[in-house]
Amino acid sequence: MTEEITREHASSSSRLDGRVAIITSSSRGIGRAIAIRLHSLGARVVLSYASSSTKAGLLASEFNASSTLSQPQAIAVRADVSDPDQVKLLFNRAEQEFGSIHILVNCAGVLDPKYPTLANTTVDDWDMTFNINTKGYAAYAASKAAVETMTKIVAKKLKGMGVAANAVAPGPVVIRVNGGSVV
Repeated sequence: MTEEITREHASSSSRLDGRVAIITSSSRGIGRAIAIRLHSLGARVVLSYASSSTKAGLLASEFNASSTLSQPQAIAVRADVSDPDQVKLLFNRAEQEFGSIHILVNCAGVLDPKYPTLANTTVDDWDMTFNINTKGYAAYAASKAAVETMTKIVAKKLKGMGVAANAVAPGPVVIRVNGGSVV
């Protein structure tokens, strides 16, 4: 068991005692490091993973073995964050095991290693990337941020061609439909 996983370095009145954290893509990389840190500060953690069940299960086991408490301090839950039903199941499982959820860290993400241009990105690759990177996490705001970034990419591509690229990203707008309000 790695020294990082133990709570030896956390104070006796840890800042996150009693808090529950869900960390997506937490079986490796940045998500794993965040899970280790949150656990060291006293949080009970839900380790969400898409494909690395062995790594997630091992980390949960190490967290639980390092605890002096009788109840579990970590669980590993498989969830494809691009599937809203699996995201709901992830949250339901976390609530069943630990009660209220206090912290969500979204580390799940995908990037095409070929770095294709916008014109060379297939619809399937586009959909997969957006489904994983944005579904379930304030989709409107995320999609508008993506539009802004995409507009910057298009502007760079069109630089020197006499074409201006701009985006409009309003917040929610209240409109009246048949006497009622629609946001």
